[in-house]
Parts: sequence; structure tokens; C-alpha cells
Amino acid sequence: PDSSARDDDALASAPDSNGSVLLAVIGCLHGEIDSAYASIRSRLESINSRRSASGLAAVDVSAVVVCGDNQTLRNRLDFRCLACPEKYKRLGDFHRYYSGEKSAPYLTICVGGNHECSTALQELPLGGWLAKDLYYMGDAGCVNLKVPGRGRLRIAGLSGIFKGRDFLTARTECPPYSPSTLRSVYHVRRRDVHNLCALSGGDRMDVVVGHDWPRGIYDHGDAATLLRKKPFFRDEVERGELGSPAAKEVMETIRPRYWFGAHLHVRFEATVRWGDGRGDGRGDGNGGVDSAPATTRFIAPESECATPGVESLTEQMTRFLALDKCLPRRSFMTFVSV
Repeated sequence: PDSSARDDDALASAPDSNGSVLLAVIGCLHGEIDSAYASIRSRLESINSRRSASGLAAVDVSAVVVCGDNQTLRNRLDFRCLACPEKYKRLGDFHRYYSGEKSAPYLTICVGGNHECSTALQELPLGGWLAKDLYYMGDAGCVNLKVPGRGRLRIAGLSGIFKGRDFLTARTECPPYSPSTLRSVYHVRRRDVHNLCALSGGDRMDVVVGHDWPRGIYDHGDAATLLRKKPFFRDEVERGELGSPAAKEVMETIRPRYWFGAHLHVRFEATVRWGDGRGDGRGDGNGGVDSAPATTRFIAPESECATPGVESLTEQMTRFLALDKCLPRRSFMTFVSV
């Protein structure tokens, strides 16, 4: 079975847990919000049918997380604010949610990508509601998701992709966009990284949602399979240039339990095991990342360490998951219990 089928199998047989929050995670949406919600409903129905047959309680999604390329087009005039080849420009589904014709069936939290209606997102640089129950996290933001009877999740978001030439510049783009600013408007800035890195104190971050991958994340997963699926990534991987150094800095500084991404249109999983240098964002001199081999087997990873002051194995790692774009027979959505 493919990865999505294995995820569903695991959820269908998982014991009841009142202490976790079930998220539906979606990769690149590309305006297909109706298809994404339909996929969630269909897969939940199948999972709950199997759980019922096993005497287990039904599960439901507490929130949907979208990793960018939402294409929140409100009308056809917004095509002028979308950086996208002409052949891919279509109005999509969002305008019906924006007008109130439809309502989101689940609380949906999203970040921006590199194919967006930039006028809509620029109206909410600090985050806000794009439509009823559709929340955008802004250029870089953080929310507390409180789920009655389930607890609270701390979720941060980083919108856009990295381009070195724009990283240290101010974000001054405004409509009408030039061909250049139509693209630079969604490039990550130093300020965005600074704001997220400031969240490293206090409670540990549960989830970071981004569009771009953190640079070097392929070293902590099955890079060989990744390159078989996407052989044109090989040169960037060999040069150590695939992914965003900005996202990498955020990951190394706040070290969330989970990091969700998209952008490269392929499913990829990795586990980052952190070194000893917690709290300074630098770790062991390799960017805070343990240089041991990427593939690691954990025994009872949810158990607590008996040594005072030492975190459990689960607390010492970040699980990374990137998903594909929203198309049939693609791994664009999965369920994650946090």
C-alpha cells in the first residue's frame, strides 16, 4: 500500500486517546479546497467504519492544516496578482467560501506559498480570517489551538519561499505588481525568521507549518528514494542547496515536535535528532543537528526518561513531513495525531 493507505491503516487500528489532537495535513492546495475536504470526509468515513467494526470509538479532525499554494482567488481580477503560468490559472473553489456561499466544514489553518493571490494575503500580514473558519497565519505567526477535551496545540507558520537576494530587504511590494514584485512579495524576509525564532522560549512548539523545506532535511530521511522520484533534485542535493536556509534556522532554533511542508510536490518524511546544544540555535556545530546517520529506530519512543532533567526520546526529535499537490492518486493529504 502507498503511504496514505498505511496512515489510514494505523489510524483505523489506533487505540482511543483523549490526550491527542487529530490534524488533517494538506500539501499544495492549488485552489482545490472542495476536493481536499471531500478527501478528508471520505477517508474519515472509511477509517471510522473500520474502527466501529473493531469496537473503537470514532475519530474526527480537530483542524485542517494547509502548507501553502492556497490560491485564494476571490474573482477573476485576482488573476493579475497570481504568479503562475497562464495555462494553470483557474478560479478554483475559494471564492465561494469568501462570498459566504459555502462554509468550511473544519477549522482550516494555512500559510502562504509561491502561487498565491498576493493581494488577499497582503491584507493580513499578521494573520487573520480569509473566510469563515479559514485562518491565514500571516508572513510568520503563531496560534494556540484549544480543543475541548483534547488539550492545546501551539502552532507556528512560515509563509513563502526563500530567495537570497530578497532575504535582507524590506517587504515594500504593493499592487499593482510588476513582474518582479509579483514574485518577491512571497519571498521570506529576515524579519519573519527573527519573529519565529523569538518563540523558542516557554512551552515547546508542537507544530510548524511551512511551504518551503528546511535546507538539508533530506539528510535525515530516505534521500535515495526522494531522488528516484525527483531525479532533477540531485544537483541541488549534492551541492547542499535544496531547501530554505531560513526554514532551517527556524527549525534549529525552536525545534518543534512536527514540521509540515509542501512546495516540491512529493511526499517525504524525515526525523531530525537533536544534539546536546539545546537553547542556543547552534547545537553541536552542525546547525544543532546530530550528525549521526539519518535512519534511526526508536524503542518505545513515547516513554519518559527516568533521569531527572533529561528529555524523552520523543522530545529530542522533530518529525518532518512534506506532502504532494492536490491531485488524484497523489499523496497530498494525511492524518497526524499530535
